[in-house]
Amino acid sequence: MKFVRDHYEVLGVPVSADAATIRRAHRVRAVYDHRRGALGIKAQLEMLQEARDLLLDPDQRRAFDALREDLLVRPQRQRNDIEAERVRREGRRRQALNRRIGVESQRLGRARVAQNETTLATLGLLSTPRDAPSVSRVTWARRLGVLVGLALILVVALAVLLYLTRR
Repeated sequence: MKFVRDHYEVLGVPVSADAATIRRAHRVRAVYDHRRGALGIKAQLEMLQEARDLLLDPDQRRAFDALREDLLVRPQRQRNDIEAERVRREGRRRQALNRRIGVESQRLGRARVAQNETTLATLGLLSTPRDAPSVSRVTWARRLGVLVGLALILVVALAVLLYLTRR
């Protein structure tokens, strides 16, 4: 299969662009590429000229639009459909897994479910467990830990000062 370049993308114009828009886009892109001094500027300018000539000729443009639909647009739609189907399948897998987990939860009983939820919350896999400690308790525990650490540092600093003053 021959490589087909999308001339609309080359010039940066929409499919519904008229002749004046195509000419303007060609001029702007050619000046920009020329001033930038990019490597391969000759090939770039030839590509812009080819796109401009093709899109300005109505017969060639109709033929290109038909070819573009067959080779560029339709395969992209098919890729999008394949991706959407993959996402749907993944959603179905998750639903089945959730159903299995629900059946297991009913079988294990309430105490075991609460224990599992707390374990999952500890691992960060469950956002709102029933028996997880509240945020305020966790925050106060951290603050208390920081205070104990600061007190320990202060005691060590005082011990060092006493040791140095006795010498």
